[in-house]
Amino acid sequence: MSPISSSKMNHVLLFEALLIATGAAFNYFKCSPLMPSIIYEFKLSYGLGGLFSGAFGMPVLVLSIPASLFVQRFNLRKTIIATSLLSIIGSLIISLTHNILLLFIGRFLEGVGMALALVASPYLISRAMVETHVILGMGVLMMFNPLGNVLSMVLSSLLYAFSWRAIWLTGIILPLISLILSSRIDQIIYVAPKTSASLVEVFKERDVYLVSLFQLGLTFSSMGYLMWLPTCLNEVHKFNISLASFLTSLFMAIGIPAPLVASYLISRFKSPKKVLAACFAFLSLLLPFTTHINESILALYIIVLGFFAGLTPTIIHLYMAKIFGSSSSVGFGIINMLRGFSLLFGPAVMGVIRDITNSWDLSFFFLSIFTVVSFIASFLLQREIMES
Repeated sequence: MSPISSSKMNHVLLFEALLIATGAAFNYFKCSPLMPSIIYEFKLSYGLGGLFSGAFGMPVLVLSIPASLFVQRFNLRKTIIATSLLSIIGSLIISLTHNILLLFIGRFLEGVGMALALVASPYLISRAMVETHVILGMGVLMMFNPLGNVLSMVLSSLLYAFSWRAIWLTGIILPLISLILSSRIDQIIYVAPKTSASLVEVFKERDVYLVSLFQLGLTFSSMGYLMWLPTCLNEVHKFNISLASFLTSLFMAIGIPAPLVASYLISRFKSPKKVLAACFAFLSLLLPFTTHINESILALYIIVLGFFAGLTPTIIHLYMAKIFGSSSSVGFGIINMLRGFSLLFGPAVMGVIRDITNSWDLSFFFLSIFTVVSFIASFLLQREIMES
């Protein structure tokens, strides 16, 4: 796949990548505010409701590595079409069905769509854009998660006016636009690289596992934090759930501009791993104090946490692209697999610790263990994103 020199085509590629990734993130986050309505209509237990939500994370965990190999063997247009169709079909099934089994099948299909989307989108940028645009392009792409979260919150606020099924159906909009736009991808002439990275040799590199630790530290702590912070604020500060949810959303909202700041820092500094070390250091120091922050500065505290968390995904993805080269889809598959693991187990393990210890302090301290490990790993990383 040769680099694309056309500025217009770079914009098309970037918009396409952001569409499929944001659509996948939106389909994940839209479940949370709609869950009470789904539980009520289908008469689900809370356990089954949790399993319904988790049916999305399971294919992300299990299928991300196979998806990375699929992306390499098929052209990107076919991958984008498959991603979009899976997301559209899954959302349609859930919006229309009154059968519990089909409800779970639809959620699983949405998850398969995400497994493909979050491998294909960074691969599209790392392999099809010129190197000078990749850093900024990856920064723009990493806005997908907070964008998906904010969009889901905005639409869920319309629940009083529309049924949950109508709001769920909005999950087809971004994949549908992506599907239409995919026809433009055929205009790009791809040239296969002369040599493919030897995956056996790549997996012998220590940096692969260190970068994986960065992703695990980020997503495990973030998913646990985002899931339980509203409940914590409700219990500790006696905030109502609406206010607690709004304060929690600030963590994701600041994540929209943060990746662009990360792109600037990567371009400016020769050693982005120092930025990673600083981010994980601040996260490790701040997370355990969540319940002790004064209410007057609580919003600022959450924004600061979200900002440092939001800087890291761009750097992590660029490191994987650098390590794996033409086989970077495999690196992105590893990142996505760890994201799926965190979606499944991050909130669950933190909840178990809260049940056993009856302490929010210990629960948030547990999350900081993962960020401390990532902080230590940053000093062991040998490779740089940009050669000096």
